[in-house]
Amino acid sequence: MSKYDEPLWFAYNFTEQETEILAKYVREHPLPSGLERFREAVIKTVYKTMTIDEAEDCFKDTD
Repeated sequence: MSKYDEPLWFAYNFTEQETEILAKYVREHPLPSGLERFREAVIKTVYKTMTIDEAEDCFKDTD
């Protein structure tokens, strides 16, 4: 196992606006290889905190 396989964490509390912006960004732009888990975590977090209508409104321009 390389040092890059070990989890590194930090705490940051994203605002609702920051979370939506970040989720839209990772859906619209390819991220470097190796950030797939990060991308999925961001999107999953947004989906968990929004109603279906809110999620549809947030992502309607990205599909």
